[in-house]
Amino acid sequence: MLPLGLGLILWFDGRSRLFFKIDIPRDKLQKLWELYMNNPVARAGYLLSFLSLVLGPVALLSVPLCIVGLRRVDPASHPPQGRRGQAITGLVLSAVGLAVFVALVVTLRA
Repeated sequence: MLPLGLGLILWFDGRSRLFFKIDIPRDKLQKLWELYMNNPVARAGYLLSFLSLVLGPVALLSVPLCIVGLRRVDPASHPPQGRRGQAITGLVLSAVGLAVFVALVVTLRA
C-alpha cells in the first residue's frame, strides 16, 4: 500500500507534474509560484523569525533576510514580487526574539 500511496502523491504533486511536463491547471501553477518562487528570501526570513523567538541568536540571520526580502518587493515587476507583509512581520518577530534574548542574557549575568 505504501508504494501505491507514494506514487499517487507524486502523481498529483504539482512540481512532479512540471518535471515530467504534464499539464497542470493554471490555479495550481499560481499556487506553486506563490509558494516557491515569489520572494523566497522574505519567506525564509519570516520562517526563521519564528525560530528566533525560541533561539534568540537566529534573529541575527533572520533580520538581514527580511530586510533583503523587503527590498525585493516590487508589485510592478513581471511577475510581481510580493510577501511584503511576511518580511515586515519577520522583522518585528526577529526584533522581539532578539530583545528577549538580550534581556535574558543581561538578567542571567546580573
